[in-house]
Formats: sequence, structure tokens, C-alpha cells
Amino acid sequence: MGSFVKEVTINRPIDEVWDLVGDIGAISSWFPGIDSSTAAPDGSSRVCMMGDAKIVEEIVSYDADDFRYQYTITAGPLPLDHHLATVSVEGSGGGSLVRWEVEIVPDSGVDMLSPIFDHALGELKDHLESS
Repeated sequence: MGSFVKEVTINRPIDEVWDLVGDIGAISSWFPGIDSSTAAPDGSSRVCMMGDAKIVEEIVSYDADDFRYQYTITAGPLPLDHHLATVSVEGSGGGSLVRWEVEIVPDSGVDMLSPIFDHALGELKDHLESS
């Protein structure tokens, strides 16, 4: 099993960062390459469209009090046998630390996905710090 952890510190309070990161249906507003995203009304899943590609994600757990959620990709074009991601936000000085932990099979998925998350967290930082 391959894995990676990506982190970014954002100069915004944790509640403000979580308002965006914790809104699972709004990921397309800041994650590059995701053209649209919607969450199921009960928060149990999310669908992300990337061009004509549809990625379906099951929300495994969601804890707004701990600023954390987990999701797994259940359908889509990515050649993965296993995927589990944990997204969390924690206070860091006067700002916030966003952490994205990903477990994937096959290991080759690390090389494919890791740079995408570097870019995405940079975009998240720019989006929140410029508003």
C-alpha cells in the first residue's frame, strides 16, 4: 500500500478554513481540475466531475467538531484498487494547518496523485489568503 501526506499552513482562523474545506460539495471551488462537485443531501457521498470523467466518493466519516473527514473513491477512471483519504484542519498559531493523508493501492498511484495534491493545497492557500 502506498501513502502520502500533504500539508499547508494557511493564514486564516480554523473556522474560516473549515467552512470551505469541510463543505464537501464545494471542493470544485478551489481544487484544480474539478469542474463541478455535489454532495448527497445526507452528506454520505460526493460526485466530482473532471471534464467527462465522473469520480464518486463515499464519505466514510465526518466530524465537524474535530474538523476532520474521510472519504474513499468508489467509482471513476482512476486505476486504483484501494483509496482512503483523511482531510483535517487544526489550529496553528494564528492560522490553520490543513493535512491530507492518502492511502492507495497500487503504490504507483502515489506518483500519479501526490503532485496533484501539492498543487491543490497551494490553490487552497491562495484562495483563502486572497479573500
